[in-house]
Amino acid sequence: MSLAEVKEQVLALPLEEQAEPACILVERFRRDDPAYQEMLARLIDDRDPNHWVKWDDLKKKLDQRMRQITEQVIGGLTGLLPRPLAQGMARQVTSQLERLWARHVSVMCRAKPCCCKE
Repeated sequence: MSLAEVKEQVLALPLEEQAEPACILVERFRRDDPAYQEMLARLIDDRDPNHWVKWDDLKKKLDQRMRQITEQVIGGLTGLLPRPLAQGMARQVTSQLERLWARHVSVMCRAKPCCCKE
């Protein structure tokens, strides 16, 4: 299968599924990146509780950032699309980001279960 065919198939997926192939590629590149692996190991092995983040604090920060991103996307699409359509597209974009972040946090918590404890 050619790259053009793969690209065509990915773009034919429903919008909510298009982030999955990107996740696969990002994870693949990170797996082979020694600098990323070293940084991740350093974060996981950090024993200083002052560097840890409580789950509720992380969730609040992510929720705040998702609201900001949603407003930026809506603002960028306003004038190009009717506002309800822009809002729907913004929700789809941010739901994809939420899934990606949740997946990353899940990986970190499996690697170091105590990081998510209160």
